Parts: sequence; structure tokens; C-alpha cells
Amino acid sequence: MAEKKTIVMQIAGGDYKVTASESEEHLRQIEVCVNDKIRALRKLLSVQGLSDENLAMLTAINLADDYLKTQKQLKTLQTKVERLTQREKELEEAALRYEEEIMQLETENQEYAEQLKKDTEA
Repeated sequence: MAEKKTIVMQIAGGDYKVTASESEEHLRQIEVCVNDKIRALRKLLSVQGLSDENLAMLTAINLADDYLKTQKQLKTLQTKVERLTQREKELEEAALRYEEEIMQLETENQEYAEQLKKDTEA
């Protein structure tokens, strides 16, 4: 198991002690992501003068929405990859069959050429 570490995240002007097994870089990316979302919501909703608690809830809702949309996109892409992988397998199998047919036709062609040579010599 990865070693846990504790860092202090600064989010929306507050300090939050976070203990996790993820890298500090990953945790800092989360910190930036949350702060960016809060700033965007503050800018969008500045007229309404939301409380910090409501702003935090809206941020959580927006991040969950982003996450679910990303999960849906990921599932769609995984389905496409599965279809393409299956198609690739089918094409590889067809290519092998065609190679075998070509080899068989080349053998037949060589046999016909040899027979033709014998027939013309006779």
C-alpha cells in the first residue's frame, strides 16, 4: 500500500489538512481544479452573493456533473475501442485467409505454368 502523506490545501481562502496516499502533485492538481471551479462559479454568480457553504455545495455539484459527463464519455470511448478491436481482429483474420488464398493461387499458377511448358515442349 502507498504511504500516506498529509498536506495543507488552500481552497477558497481556507486551509484544509488532507491525508491521502496519492502523490502531492495529484493533490495539488485537485486543489487547483477545485479553486478554478470556485472562481468560475463566483464570477458567474457574483450578483447573487452566495454564502461560502452554498458556493461549496454548487462547486461539489458542478464537479460531480463534470465527473459523470467524463465517465459517460469514457464509456462511449471504451465501447468504440472494443468495436474497433473486434473489427481489427476480423480484418487480421481476413488478411490471413487472403494470404493463404494467394499462396494457393500462386502454387496453382506455378503448376499451370509448368504444365503449359511441358505441353509446349511436347
